[in-house]
Amino acid sequence: MSRTSNSAKNAIVSVIGQFAQVLLQFLCRSVFIKTLAKEYLGLSGLFSNILSVLSLAELGFGTALIYSLYKPVYDNDEKMIVQLTNLYKKIYRIIAGIIVLSGICLLPFLRYLIKDYDTYQGLENLSVIYLLYLANTAASYLYIYKKSVLDAYQKSYVYIAVWKALMVLQNIVQMIFLVLTHNFIGYLLIQIAATVSVNMIVSRRTDKMFPYLRTSSKELPDKELRNTIYKNTSAMTMHKFGAVVVNGTDNLILSSLISLVSVAVYSNYSLVITNLNGFIELVFKAVTASVGSLGAEDDKGRLHEVFFTLNFLLFWVYGFSSVCLYVLLNHFITIWIGADFVFPSSVVFVLVLNFYLKGMRVVINIYRDSLGLFYYDRYKPVFEAIVNLAVSVVLARVYGIIGVFIGTAVSMLTVCLWVEPYVLYKYAFKRRMSIFFKKYAIYALFVFAAGWGIDHLCGFIPVTLAGLIIKVIILVLVYHLALLAVFWRSRELAGAIDSVKRVVREHWKEGGAGNGQKRKMYKS
Repeated sequence: MSRTSNSAKNAIVSVIGQFAQVLLQFLCRSVFIKTLAKEYLGLSGLFSNILSVLSLAELGFGTALIYSLYKPVYDNDEKMIVQLTNLYKKIYRIIAGIIVLSGICLLPFLRYLIKDYDTYQGLENLSVIYLLYLANTAASYLYIYKKSVLDAYQKSYVYIAVWKALMVLQNIVQMIFLVLTHNFIGYLLIQIAATVSVNMIVSRRTDKMFPYLRTSSKELPDKELRNTIYKNTSAMTMHKFGAVVVNGTDNLILSSLISLVSVAVYSNYSLVITNLNGFIELVFKAVTASVGSLGAEDDKGRLHEVFFTLNFLLFWVYGFSSVCLYVLLNHFITIWIGADFVFPSSVVFVLVLNFYLKGMRVVINIYRDSLGLFYYDRYKPVFEAIVNLAVSVVLARVYGIIGVFIGTAVSMLTVCLWVEPYVLYKYAFKRRMSIFFKKYAIYALFVFAAGWGIDHLCGFIPVTLAGLIIKVIILVLVYHLALLAVFWRSRELAGAIDSVKRVVREHWKEGGAGNGQKRKMYKS
């Protein structure tokens, strides 16, 4: 199958699976809120953040190892693939052990991460709940090394299909359980069972697709390759550190400086934003292995051309999604669970700004990971994390909730916005990056203007379900008419349309070729 076709298949399965999971997640959250105290929702967000910090033990091995698999997969070097998966397996067992031990050591200090801890003593089994979250995180590393092979072969849709199906089943069982028992412990046990099941099923499916992985060989890659992997991992460790601090500490700061209830309120916004971001990232990350394969051909002109097409598609999707979030988010949450769970519009603006800034980095980071450029900007995440944490803590004490999220925006604007494209253009494209910033500025101005205009246009619409539907219709029509009016003659729009046509054309051809025709994977 071709790179385009594999990418499209990964994206289609991702979107369908994510859509089903999101619907069930919202239903499950509604049942959660109605059957358990609001503080349990805060604990869920807090403990998830704590465990994301402990996941620093992963050190970025996953990305470094998947990158190492691209060439042996391209060369059909099964022996090398087995050696790499053996290394992956060994490393991830060590990582799971480190996470468990670190998590247990943190247990006595939980009280210091919750402001007014003594007022929440009515919450039952606080330590048990934390340990169950810890067990679920450790379980997520079981058998996961097989997923790297699927990623390298551009077959990630196999993992995604199993993962999404089990998550949907998990949410259904959890809802039924909560309605019948109102028991949070059982809710978490169901989650752990689903996590283990996903990894076991994917492992077996991968072995069936690639029988050579079932070899009894325990051989590891040679020392030179291991040293290369460790070098890339040392760079990815810093990226991992930055990602954890930026994305995994908001709830910790809210819980320790504001309140556990503020974590509960934010968790609903996070649910919407994270799932929407998950939809989009799944689609775009479906091309990661294709970019890695394209990079192996060393055609820098083609690499740059594909980058600009993907970046325009990214702007189209994230720009529209950002405007939707700003105009619709408070309206939606009010209808969904009530006005008590709504943030002021100023806080929503900063949350949406962070969503857009982070989203517009997706394609750059796909290129960085696929082309193995993570060593060149290894210090960037450290500065990003320091700025984010310092600004968030200081502004949280002065301005409250909004200050926590402003810190994230400041770190991206002052560090990521220029370092990431600089590395990509210097080491991958080997050309000046002024054209990138020109396009970025045009895209940002368009999104801001569109958001401001559409928000004022929809200002008179009442906060009802019918009003929400009317806003959605206005958003879709006005935003896309404005986008076509501004970018109709642009090269990027033409490239995006051609890419969509190519996907449809290739799928049509493959469908007509019949199942009997064998195709050589990856190199076509």
